[in-house]
Amino acid sequence: MPFFNKRVLMINDQFNYLSSGGHWRTINLAEGLNYLKYDVWLATPHLKFHIKELKKINVSNLIQKYNNNIINHLLNAVLPFRYALEKTKYKFVYLQLPMPITKGFCEFIFKFKFTPTVLDFGDLWGYKSYESIFATLHEAIASIIVQNATIVTAASNELANYLKRLSKRNVYVLNNSVDCINEFNPDLYSFDREKFGIPKEKLVIIYSGTISKSKGVHNIVRVAKNIPKDLLKELLFFIVGDGPYLNEMKINVKKLGLSNSFYFTGFVPREEIPKYLKLANLGIVSPSPIRGGLIKLAEYMAMGIIPIVPPNSW
Repeated sequence: MPFFNKRVLMINDQFNYLSSGGHWRTINLAEGLNYLKYDVWLATPHLKFHIKELKKINVSNLIQKYNNNIINHLLNAVLPFRYALEKTKYKFVYLQLPMPITKGFCEFIFKFKFTPTVLDFGDLWGYKSYESIFATLHEAIASIIVQNATIVTAASNELANYLKRLSKRNVYVLNNSVDCINEFNPDLYSFDREKFGIPKEKLVIIYSGTISKSKGVHNIVRVAKNIPKDLLKELLFFIVGDGPYLNEMKINVKKLGLSNSFYFTGFVPREEIPKYLKLANLGIVSPSPIRGGLIKLAEYMAMGIIPIVPPNSW
């Protein structure tokens, strides 16, 4: 078989290998395909490169260029057009761009080259939980896109079933994964609570990820506020990560007199996250109905942490 017949292109909006996030779903799959001797190429709307070059590229070139989400979504939909115009032939193109409409537009472009495409849904970007005209419109567009896609994959059975109900077509479940041998392996890390001044007898409840209201992290503070003081003394909420809500969260914790029950690390490189997970007893999956948390769930379970999974999370 000619080598180009095993060449695949995997497109995401960003590949920040220093931080956690849904892009690791694409990276993990790419590494698996590379192990199986596929010629794997990754691409953002701005840059295309081989999987083996990923960690040689400055992260600033692998993230979204603008703070405005509308501009980023437009670029996500339009810029990959140039990849479809290339003479390079791919066995298939994998699209894990945020927002169904960006996935659908890109797939439409590649159909002109008769290139098989895989539309992957790691989450639904929240419109399922909203009651608004925008939500209804977004869902209608997603329905059309999913119905006309070549292959559709989803990160969980519930998400797959939702897309099936939406489109009346088959959706394949492609579960998230983590490296539980070389990375998220509790045997590789020491239980060093003293370094952080955490008493061994404390029950540590960790949240690892983006600190934003879209992730429902503010709900952690609300829950802590309602815990009886005698019980709260036995707990520590260990918040690992950075994000737009971090400073406001710290202020709210202080205002409510909860400072002794919270520990904030700020930004932590992804390769360091297992060291922090090793300190925890319980792990919070995004306490919000508007985003997924399945990679986080896999990381927690690989590290031997009991996950707390809200009913509305995927």
